[in-house]
Amino acid sequence: MSAHKYDLMSDELMTAPEASRKWGYEESYVRQMIKKYPEKIPEGEIRMFGKTLVITSDGMEKLTGRSLKEYWYFYIEKQQMIFKEVKYESYEDALERLMNEMKGQGSLTDVPEAMDDHSERIGIKLENGSILFITKKRQEMK
Repeated sequence: MSAHKYDLMSDELMTAPEASRKWGYEESYVRQMIKKYPEKIPEGEIRMFGKTLVITSDGMEKLTGRSLKEYWYFYIEKQQMIFKEVKYESYEDALERLMNEMKGQGSLTDVPEAMDDHSERIGIKLENGSILFITKKRQEMK
């Protein structure tokens, strides 16, 4: 049984098709592997909710033998085009860059906030139409 308690809005939980895509496989990968190798995923790392199969990141790492590392990215977007992308190892470093960039743009009073329904992008929209934001992505560790 897993010792973890998961936040249902966390990136650590995902549907089987979402997890399959995130790890670079076709959508049915997790379901196929569970049928073939049910012992590969520890109890508590995968579960059916109605008709939806949900798996944790730890479960996917056990199933695939591959880990994904989380990185944070800072972006400047103008007219729906990315003008700057900088990769950071931590949320704190990316947030510091965002705050410094806001300061440099004269946006001292604005507070960065979630820019979408899932809080995947945190940032602000400037008066000139530019968007400054940070977001996280996972990449396979080599």
